[in-house]
Amino acid sequence: MLWLVLPLAATVTAIHQISPEKPKDLRLRLCSHERQPMQIETMLYFPEAVKFCASITTNKNVITLAKDRQRTTFLQPLVSTTIREIDGTGSCKINYMGYGGEYRLSPDLGYYKHCQRSISKYISMLVDNESKPKWNSTNSQCPIQDLPNTYKDYIACDLIPNRWYELEFRSSIRYEVFHKKTYRQFAANHSSTFLFKPDYTLDRNGTELDWLARLVEVKIRLTQCKKVRYLLRVDDHWNHQYYPLKVTVDYKITADGYTKKSRQVGNGTINHWFAGSFEFEPSPLREHELCAHISYDNKSSRSFVICKRIASRGHCSFVEKSRAVTLTFNTVFFLIAKAIIIVMFSF
Repeated sequence: MLWLVLPLAATVTAIHQISPEKPKDLRLRLCSHERQPMQIETMLYFPEAVKFCASITTNKNVITLAKDRQRTTFLQPLVSTTIREIDGTGSCKINYMGYGGEYRLSPDLGYYKHCQRSISKYISMLVDNESKPKWNSTNSQCPIQDLPNTYKDYIACDLIPNRWYELEFRSSIRYEVFHKKTYRQFAANHSSTFLFKPDYTLDRNGTELDWLARLVEVKIRLTQCKKVRYLLRVDDHWNHQYYPLKVTVDYKITADGYTKKSRQVGNGTINHWFAGSFEFEPSPLREHELCAHISYDNKSSRSFVICKRIASRGHCSFVEKSRAVTLTFNTVFFLIAKAIIIVMFSF
C-alpha cells in the first residue's frame, strides 16, 4: 500500500502562490536638507528648513524578490502611496517598483541617488506648468515609477505640523507560473490606510493601530467586576466640524480567538469625546474587550476598529471562588451539626 501511495504523492505539485506586499511600519522623523547645522559655534537644533520625512517598511525586499522570481516566469510588482491632508484638496501620489523593503516619501526623495537627474527635470516641468509632464521611467536603477502630475499635488507632499493626513498604501503583484504545461496568471493585491499627524517629535514609528491610537484614545475602567465605564477622546487637531467621527461601541466576550458573545453598548458621534457605561457579564474563563468601530466621510468613506481589553481570563474569578468557599463552609457546618446530633442521641 505504501508503494502505491508514494508515487501518487510525488506527482502532486502545488502552484506557487505569492503573498501580497503589506506595510509593517510607518516612520515619521524630522529631517533637514541644510548641510551645515553648525554656525559660529551655535547648534541649530531646529534649522529653518525643517521637513517631515516619512517612510514605509513592508514585508517584501530583494531577498524575497529573488525567491519569487525563481518560481515564476513573469513578475511585475508595483507599490503606490497617496498622501492627502484631511482638510486639503491636493494629493501626493508616488509609484514605486515593488519589493523595495523601504519606501521613502517626498521630500525625502534624495535617498534615491539614481533618480536625481530625472527628479530635477520633472520638477522643472512642473514649475513651468507643462500640461502633461512625462516621468522618465527607463532608468532601471531608479525604483520611482511616477510622481504627482501637477505642481499643486507635488507641494502637497510637504507635510505641515499638527495636521492630520491620510496615507493610502496600495500594492499589486502580477505574476505568471508554468504549471502542468500551462502558463497561468495571478495577482496579489493589498490596500491599507494610515492616519497620522506630524509633530516635532524627532523620530516616531508604528503600525496602523499605533497611529490610530494617537487619534482616538480609549480609556476603560472596570468597577468591582460589575460595571464598565469607557471614554473615547479625539485629538484636538482633528477637524470635527467638517469630518465628524461616527462610532459604534461593541462589548465582546471571546475564547481562543473566537467571539462567543457580542452586543452593542453605544453609538453616536464623537464631539471631542464620547463616553458610556454598561454592565459587566461574569465569565472568568474568557476574555472581555471593548471595540470601537469608527468611520468618517472624506473623499471616500473610511472606517477602522480600535479594540481594548477590559478583563483577561481569570481576572474576575473571585466570584466563583467566594461561592466555592461558601459552599465548603456550609458543607462543613452541616457535617459538624450532623455529628453533634448523632452523639446526643447515642446517649
